[in-house]
Amino acid sequence: MNTIEPDVQGPMQALLKLVETGRAEQVAQILGQARAQAAAQRGQSITEAHARMRQAFAEQRRHHEERIAAALARLATQRRLHAQQHMAALLALAREQLPRELLACWADAALRRRWVAGTLAAAQSQLPRGEWTVLHAAGWPEAERAEVAAPGIHFTEETTLRAGLKVAAAGNVVDGTLAGWLAGRAEFDARLLRALETTP
Repeated sequence: MNTIEPDVQGPMQALLKLVETGRAEQVAQILGQARAQAAAQRGQSITEAHARMRQAFAEQRRHHEERIAAALARLATQRRLHAQQHMAALLALAREQLPRELLACWADAALRRRWVAGTLAAAQSQLPRGEWTVLHAAGWPEAERAEVAAPGIHFTEETTLRAGLKVAAAGNVVDGTLAGWLAGRAEFDARLLRALETTP
């Protein structure tokens, strides 16, 4: 008796093909998801790297700006210090030369007349009218004294004075002597500083 075996080859192959197709689709899907995920992670990594790079550049720029600002502040401080030292040196030199220059002014007739006129003008604005005693340095020519002589003014030569004159009245004094000029050092310094600041 012959047994007829069913033909399972065809359906089996179809089933295998179906399984294989399903498996391939699954693999493709998994690979696609993995690739998409990897691309997303790469994109995120690149974005994060760019953000870190921008932050590093910003911090570096801020650090450089702070260093530049500090350097500029140091430079400004050094310039101020240099200017102050320069002014102090000029003042010291001027103070050293002032007595010699004032003596030269007193020795020059035109400058001496201006000196006397300035001192007497200050006396007229500060002293009471009446009797004045004018103490003056030795060597002031009598002809020049006569030019400023007036009733109530008495001239007395004072040998201790090197230059200038001093006007006294009623216990008050206007000091236009060399010593008086040198005693007003603070005012002299202030005037000299103003003159230096306005000199180009």
